[in-house]
Amino acid sequence: MAHLKSEDTAWAVSELPTWQYAIYSVDDPFSSLHTFLDKGKEAIAYLTYIIDHYDSLPSTIVFLHAHRSRWPQARHNEGAQCSAVQMLRDLNIDYIHKEGYANLRCNTNPGCPDEIQPFREPKEDRRAAENAMADAWRELFPGNDMHVPVVIATPCGAQFAVSKVQVRKRPRDDYVRFREWVVNTTVEDPGRVMEYLWHVIFGREAVHCPDQRKC
Repeated sequence: MAHLKSEDTAWAVSELPTWQYAIYSVDDPFSSLHTFLDKGKEAIAYLTYIIDHYDSLPSTIVFLHAHRSRWPQARHNEGAQCSAVQMLRDLNIDYIHKEGYANLRCNTNPGCPDEIQPFREPKEDRRAAENAMADAWRELFPGNDMHVPVVIATPCGAQFAVSKVQVRKRPRDDYVRFREWVVNTTVEDPGRVMEYLWHVIFGREAVHCPDQRKC
């Protein structure tokens, strides 16, 4: 979990007592777990966790924001009252082990069917992540045949579950490279770019928009 110093995360410990947790502050260097830089929103915390625990990951990992419930802060949480607690209680762990990855958001709007179009013309200032995506893709996935897709899409939110097996399909060095990009890029909002790449990092096609009814 990534959080700001001002955000209450006690609910994760008190209401999910059987879960292990790693709660990273992105803006408090005195927190027991913290990132070395406040940049990239949740991305730097997620990547730091993977890098630091690559050899000792649990079988299933959920990457989550700090918002427990209520609109609009917890609008990315699925289900009644946008409750993160209920969303996690409903999570099908067997599915995660079978498929390797799942976005925690079933609602495909926004994000699908074609949110990011790296080659869209004319460019629009309001689409900062889209405008940065082609160059970011080439830097994040260098030296292979993964050409920049015409469309990248997935339900928004940057909250997902992934299996240890899926994480380790990439070497640790990949995650180090991803974090270095977040730290060093001049992109205005690298976290927003990463939001539309987690599914690709964990083995899905560029357009990953599961049937909302099945989700």
